[in-house]
This record gives sequence, structure tokens and C-alpha cells, in this order.
Amino acid sequence: MPVLSYFFIFAAAIILQLTVIPLFSVQEVAPNLILIAVVSVTLLRGKVVGIMCGFFAGVCFDFFGTGFVGISSLTNTLAAFIAGFWAGEQFDRRMTIILGPLFASIFVHDFFYYNILRIGASVGFWKTLFRHIFPNTVYTLVFMMMIYMLLPKSPLGRR
Repeated sequence: MPVLSYFFIFAAAIILQLTVIPLFSVQEVAPNLILIAVVSVTLLRGKVVGIMCGFFAGVCFDFFGTGFVGISSLTNTLAAFIAGFWAGEQFDRRMTIILGPLFASIFVHDFFYYNILRIGASVGFWKTLFRHIFPNTVYTLVFMMMIYMLLPKSPLGRR
């Protein structure tokens, strides 16, 4: 997959994340399309490509989004690193086998993202874990599974 197609995938993910995805939010919990794209590219193309895509997509999102600059690039890179351990594996349409690695990489992203945002705030760890981290992880995982089932031939849904 050439670099230009990665650019279009991540540009579309960033635009949709900033415009359309807020419509899908439920009590401040929304799926993360950029993370879905990063993990998908990592599983398809390997750890190195995934880490580079995660970093650059995170930097672009940080500049256009409303968060602190650097958090998304760090956490997307960590998620790509975790997902990279399973890159190249053949899962043979067994989505139940891949759910564990996907959950782990999304959870690592959300864990570090929300705990970095929590620095200096008076919000407790357990409240952050059960109010933000777990719901966002599960919602992003469900959204990712829906994309995989609806678009099996797309670059993000290829199995």
C-alpha cells in the first residue's frame, strides 16, 4: 500500500473523528477512528509501518484537534507497538481470536491517554478507569468489529 493511500486513510479518519464521530458519542464516550486505522494498518503491514503511521496520524490529530499536542502521537504509537506483536498473523476469519490483541492495544492507548490527561486534575484513578478507559475501549472495539464486518474487502477490513 503506497504512502499516498495511507495519507488518504488517515486524513479521512481525522476529518471523520472531528466531524462525524461526535454524533456517535454516548455520555462523552466515542469510538476512535484514528486508533482503528492505526491498529488496522499495523496488523496488515507490520509494527514499523504501524508505529510511523500512528505517530504521524497522532501529530496531525493533535494539531487539528483540541487536545494537548503530543498525547495522541504517543498513545497511537504505543497502541501500534502492542498491535505489532500480532502483525502478519493469519486469523482466518476467527474474530474471537483477534479480540484479545485488539482489546489490549486499544486499552493501552486509552489507559495512557486518559491518565496523562488526568495529571494535575483531582479525578481519581478508579473513576477514570471505569468512566472513560473501559467504556472507550469497548466502544472502539465494537466500532472496529462493525467496520471489519461491513467492509471486509477494504484496507481497514481486510482479514
